[in-house]
Amino acid sequence: MVSPSGWSKDEVVKDVTENFGVIPQMLADTDTRVVYGDSVKSVAERVLKKYQDRIIADTAEKFDLRGD
Repeated sequence: MVSPSGWSKDEVVKDVTENFGVIPQMLADTDTRVVYGDSVKSVAERVLKKYQDRIIADTAEKFDLRGD
């Protein structure tokens, strides 16, 4: 699919880094793709939600190991 001339994936990635501190390596680490129509906010929310879910799962696993 070809995106309109006013939208740029690179611009969204740059803006999400500047505005939310979500660097490209974080996008790769969480397998988050930036596609046409994504806003800076929606990309940041998806990445941070994936990290949050990962942290919660890791914490729950630690409690399960202790038997609490």
